[in-house]
Parts: sequence; C-alpha cells; structure tokens
Amino acid sequence: MMIVIGDKVRLHTRYLYDCIMGRASWDARVKMNPDALTDILFWDSSLRKLNEQGVDICRVDHDFVSDFDIFCDASDVGFGGYLSTQCSVVICVDVSEMSGNWTSDEKLESSTWRKLECARRVLCTYESKFSLDNKSVSINSDNKNVLHILKVGSKKSILQNIAVDIHNICSAKTTLDSKWLLRADNQYADKLSRNTDNDDWGIHGELFNYFNGTWGPYSIDRFATHYNTQCTRFNSKHWCPGSEGIDAFSQNWGNDTNWLVPPPALVPMVLQKVQHDKAACTLVIPEWKSAPFWPLIYTSKGVNLRRNVEAALVESGVSENCNLYNLARKMTTFLVDSRSENTCKKYYSSFNRWKKFAIENSLNELPTEPVHKALYITKLIDEQCSPSVVNSAVYSIKWAHDLNGSNDPTENSFVKYLLESDKRRNSRPVNKKDPVNNDMLIDLCSMYTDSSDLLIVRDLTMILLSYSGFLRFDEISKLGAKMLKLFISHSKTDQYRQGNEIFISKGITIACPINMYLRYLFLAGLDAQSEQFIFKPIFRSKGVPKLIYKIKPISYTAAKENIVKRLKLVAPSLNLGLHSLRSGGATAAAKSNVNERCIKRHGRWKTDFVKDGYIEDTLEKRISVSQKLGL
Repeated sequence: MMIVIGDKVRLHTRYLYDCIMGRASWDARVKMNPDALTDILFWDSSLRKLNEQGVDICRVDHDFVSDFDIFCDASDVGFGGYLSTQCSVVICVDVSEMSGNWTSDEKLESSTWRKLECARRVLCTYESKFSLDNKSVSINSDNKNVLHILKVGSKKSILQNIAVDIHNICSAKTTLDSKWLLRADNQYADKLSRNTDNDDWGIHGELFNYFNGTWGPYSIDRFATHYNTQCTRFNSKHWCPGSEGIDAFSQNWGNDTNWLVPPPALVPMVLQKVQHDKAACTLVIPEWKSAPFWPLIYTSKGVNLRRNVEAALVESGVSENCNLYNLARKMTTFLVDSRSENTCKKYYSSFNRWKKFAIENSLNELPTEPVHKALYITKLIDEQCSPSVVNSAVYSIKWAHDLNGSNDPTENSFVKYLLESDKRRNSRPVNKKDPVNNDMLIDLCSMYTDSSDLLIVRDLTMILLSYSGFLRFDEISKLGAKMLKLFISHSKTDQYRQGNEIFISKGITIACPINMYLRYLFLAGLDAQSEQFIFKPIFRSKGVPKLIYKIKPISYTAAKENIVKRLKLVAPSLNLGLHSLRSGGATAAAKSNVNERCIKRHGRWKTDFVKDGYIEDTLEKRISVSQKLGL
C-alpha cells in the first residue's frame, strides 16, 4: 500500500496500530478511540479512490523529478519559503516567495513544530495560488524530524495533526513527497524566515467589532497578516496563508468597504489611494501629531495647508466639481515632501508651540503679524532658550507661511535683531570632540592582532571605516556588505537621495580598513554581497559572540559606548566621540596636503565652511602664518 498510495498509509494507520498495541492480551478486544475511528472513516471513504489514482507497483519510478519544489524553513522569528518548478507553469516573482512571523505563543513552541507548521503554511499558500491537480509536489527541508513525521506521523498529537493537514491540503490527484537537503542549500528560505516587519501593528478585536458594527461591515483588511487580520479577506506585505494579494496599493479599493491600519509611513499614500479609488473605508492611525501626515488628516489644525490649497484653487476658478480639484490632496502631500521627514517633524512641533502661545494670547497663528512673532521670540529669550530653540521657532513659522503662500513675518527687522540678541545672550561654547590620528589607530589594532572575538573586530572595523571614509554614525550603521567600494544610499547631506560613492584603498599597516573588514566578514559569517546590515548588535551563546538574527542595525548608544571605550585605551586624555573619527580622518588628509576638493567630496560636505569645522589645523601650519610675515 505504501508504494501505491504513498505516505498517507502510515499517517492514517498510526492510531489504529496504537489501539492494537494497547490490548491487554492477544485475544483481547481492540478498543477504538476517537482518533482511530477517524482513521477508519478515512479509509472507508477514500481507499477505493486512492487505489484507483495510485501508482502501478510494477511501474514505480524512483528517480522522478517533482513538478513543484517547495523550499521552506523556520526560525525563532518567523517562517518563510519559496517555490520552484520543473513544469510549464509560469510563476511570477511576487508569488514565488512568502514569509510571515510567529505570534508570541507560537514562538514558545518547539523547533520541530515551527518547521512542520512552516511547511503546512507554505504549502497552503501555494495550493491556493496554483492548481496542483495531477502534479507532483516535493517539500524540501533541512530538518530530518520534519521529513520523518511527514512520512510516518508522530506520537505527539499536535505534530500528527499538522502532518495529516499537510497531506489533506493537496487533493487526491496530487503526489506529495518530502526531501532532506543540507542547511547550506536552504539559506534563502532561512533568510526569508528571518524577515521582520517593524510596522506590524493592529488594534484589539473588541475595538474592531465596535467599529465594524458602527461603520461596517468591512469586507477586506488591506494591511494585515494571517494572524492579525480582522476580516476573512485581506492583503499582506508578503504572501502568507489566506492572503488575497500583496501590495494593497495595486488592488482596486473602490468596490469594498475597507479596513485600513497602515504603517505610519504609508499614511499619505493611503490617503491618495482612498481619494483616487473613491473608496469607502475606516482609517486607523496613531495620534502622532509631529508626523508629516498629521497636517493632511487634520486640515482645520496644524498649518491649515490643505484648506488653504483648496481655497486657492476655488479662488483661481477651479470648482469642486472639476477633475483638477481632486489634485488638491496630492499637491498638499507634495508640498510637505519639499522638506525631509525629520525637518517636517521638527518644524511642526515648533509651530505647535507657537500656536499654543498665540491661542493663549488671542493672536492669529497663521498668518501672523511680525510684531506678534517678535513678542514670542522675546518670551523665548527671556526664558534663556538656546539659539537652536529660537532658530527652530523662527524657521518653523517661516516654513508654515511659505507653504501657505503667506507673507513671511520672519523678514521683519524686529525678528532678525532678536535672533542676533539671543546668540549674544544665550549662546554656549561649542564643545567639539578631539580628532584621533592614524598612530592611535595603529596602536589600537596592534593590541588585538590575534583576537578572534567578533565584538572586538566589529568595533575595530567600524572605527577604521569611519576614519578612512569620513563616515557619520547614520551612514556606517546602515551599510550593507559591499567590498572595497562603499555606496552610501542615504546621507544627511544628500537630501535628493542621489547616493555617494566612497573609495577606500588597501592600507600597508596593521590598521588597514580593507583587511579588517574582510576579517570581520569571515568571523561574522557574512556574505560579501549580502544586503543585510554589516554592523548589527551582538549576543553571546555559550561564550561565542554572534550577530543577532534580526535585520536590525547597531544602535547609536551601543556604537558610541563600544567605540569610545576602545579609543580610550590609546587616547585616555582626549574628549572623544563618534565624530572624532570623521574629524580625525579629515584632519589627517588635510595634513598630508590632499586636494581640498577631493577631501570635500570624500566627506560629502556641501560647503567649505562645514568641511573646515571638521579639520583641526596643526600647530606648525598655524605658526607658519606669522613666519611668512618676514618679521
């Protein structure tokens, strides 16, 4: 039966054998339990059908190739898998991969349960996307326990039931097989299983039921997963069991009552999509008043941008019934996007403080009179606020007025002179960090010549790359694994996201950044072409340091604490910080008479003024000025 029908024979006779083995004696009656009765009913209804569709025992091909190969793996974070095919079925790239995360309870299950459940969910996902009738499917896993359970079942009922479900997912016309493969051959599935979604959030079921009864019923949840969807139909970020489709923005929302709980960063796009599709929906967002999307939601508050844009359109002759009027929301979004997200947050927060002051004193916040703005600045100066706070207040009001096409009150002479007054009264000396030099770094690397501790080598690699590449923390923390030539996809001074290339040459000393980088890649087990963050937090397992599995960069606090601790070993008297590396590299380049334009480009500085702030002139060069006077 096993050769003809397959693994279902062992799976659906396990409970029957348990009953036989549980007899008191050979002649005793066999007592049937509910599980065994289920197996009896299965064979009663399926035996003839399975036998008719089985394999001729004389024509069994032990070397056949499956039509579909499913590769799957599970981690402590989630599960993932992908599909390859040997038949003529065309598989889109978007459909060939799927992944998901475990719930808090599922994370506590055994590794065997997670890997077996992973196989079930991956198979369930693909079975709903393709017709597997008259096809052969092979489940590939690097866990031998999973393959054994798929063939013969398990004494543990929870694992046995999953194995039965896996076979039941496929119709009787589908041939299901399982294969073991090396862990090294299953790395991509392992990578998919470690995907984490930091924007995976939702609301409690009781709240949803209230909203569903008030404004529903909702027909689809547009931003969900299989474990937190509030509706039977849902869209997901990645393929997962039950998902109707990925990329909610590629779907038509107009024919449904949509339940929308999007990631905060996608709220502006959601608003555009709702308007474009004229969709009925309920949108749930966090109360994040400093977020860039907040003025788009609360048009009667904030900087009143959308209201003023619509008023300007009507005044220009564009009626509300005109198609051009529908562009008002997009125009509002694009206007807000004229500044970076962090800048908008800063300005919006400062503007709200001015707005509170204006309301308390019965003043107009927008547009405002210049003298009223001057009064607000006077109050800040009297409270001994630093120039950065006052500047933020001035430029936030300028930003709000410019966005709305109003006259800029900050051009008033009162405002300008008050800004200068605050600089004189409340300025504090700039406490710049001391730069390090190459001798210090060579001494530091010499102390750890033979070290194979991943934590130490990671810190040394960050130090050398930051020094030789003039890198800020934000840049080095988000680096992907690239060799020799580093491409910075986003820099603080690169607001238009054009990217920058930094070329770092191979050195001749023990502090060579390239050699240290390769040493780190080897110890960390990172692929040189991987898109993962190079520098991640480290944990110790049985005394062995390892990078965490989550796709998460090292934090600023951890980087500063570890790097400064290392540098203090060779420069205990200096005032050190992460900027000491960027400043030290620039100072060393200037001292070696490197072309100033190349220094500026290497450090990605926008102006000479900013560049010069990082370079510390040597005593010899400063003395040379008076020496050249000929006195």
